[in-house]
Parts: sequence; structure tokens; C-alpha cells
Amino acid sequence: MTQSRLTAIASVFLAAALSAPAWGADPAQPENSKGNPARPGSLNYVEGQVSIEGQKLGPQAIASTELIPGQSLETQVGKAELRLTPGVFFRLGDNSSVMMISPSLTDTELRLDKGEATLEAAELRPENNVVIAEDGAKVRITKTGLYGLDADHDVVRVYEGQADVEVNGQNIEVKNEHQLALNSGRSMKPEKFGKEQAQDDVYKWTSLRSSYLAEANVDRAQVYQMGNWYGAG
Repeated sequence: MTQSRLTAIASVFLAAALSAPAWGADPAQPENSKGNPARPGSLNYVEGQVSIEGQKLGPQAIASTELIPGQSLETQVGKAELRLTPGVFFRLGDNSSVMMISPSLTDTELRLDKGEATLEAAELRPENNVVIAEDGAKVRITKTGLYGLDADHDVVRVYEGQADVEVNGQNIEVKNEHQLALNSGRSMKPEKFGKEQAQDDVYKWTSLRSSYLAEANVDRAQVYQMGNWYGAG
């Protein structure tokens, strides 16, 4: 089987697994130390130097740690991945910081204070309201896809999907393969960008993490099928 074919199949399984009808019904969801299903803001992966409010995090913190309102997740030479709503992942790059504003399933909001991050949305439901604040702007995710956020350079980038950006009293729609410079001092208008040129370190890490999750869900689906297990939950 070709790599492109495998990737396509993996993507289908990932979307299916992440769109299970209930939060606790997703077999790919981690559980915390008490055996409860993960909630919005749960730590899904870390590598390198990562901390919450100065407390260093290691692999043992995965699936047992939640970012609660008012807390900041910070990286130095390291990266971290948070699960937001089912099928939505927030990934923080090196030398970056993000604060949790609201971890509700129907009102999920983070604020990127420093550095770079991506948001991957494999599944969005009408009830979801996923917002990332950045330098006074609010970026609302309206379609599945991949989004880049850069607080150091005040840029919001839509690799794939669509976002509504509220900034300086304006509501600006940013579509696929367009970016918006925030507080640029001129009339703000989304501009086309080259996806190949915009593939920086955090983009490549996000792509790798997404591939690993897709492959893991393919493996799970095969195991469930062999065990005569069908349906979510």
C-alpha cells in the first residue's frame, strides 16, 4: 500500500474516532489518573522543557493534568499538545506560553501570550465555540482544518479551514490559505500566503503528531474489528 493511500485511510479513521457521539465514548481519548475521560484542556503530549505555573511537566503528566482557568502552559525548548473539544488539538511550540480562559465543551477559549501554536480541528459540531485570543484579537474556528497562530509577529494563518477574527471592532473572515496581520497600522485585510514557505518547525511537528494519532486510530480500529467490536462507545 502506498504512503499516500495509508495517510488517506488514516485520516478517515482519525476523523471517525474523534467524532464519537459522547466525550467518554471515544476510544482514543486518554483518561486521567482517576480513570475519568479527558476533559477540555487535558495534556495529551509533552516533550522537552514544559511547565504549568512554573511546575515542570514530564511524560507522567500526560492524561492526568488539566490546564484550568487562569493557569498558563509554558515551553522553553519543548512542545506540548492539549486536547480541547473532541477532535480539536492545540499544539504549543518552543518558547511559547498560553493561558486557559474557559475549558467548557461549548465555550472553549485559550489566550496565546507568547510564541507560536497551531490548532488542528478534525471535528467541529454546531455547539462548539472554539476561540483563541491573540494580542487583543479573538480567533473563532468555524471550519475543520489547520490554523497557525504567532503572538510574536501578530499573525493568524489559515492553512486549511476558515476563521472569524474579531479585532479592533471589526469582524474579518479569514479563509483557506490566507493570513491576517493583526494591529498592522493599516486597513486589515487577509492576504494569500504560500503554504510551502510557511511550513516552520511547529507546523512540521504538528504534521508529525497528526500522523501518529491517525496511525494509532487505524491500529485501534483493526483491533476492534478483529475482536468483533463495532460502533462507538
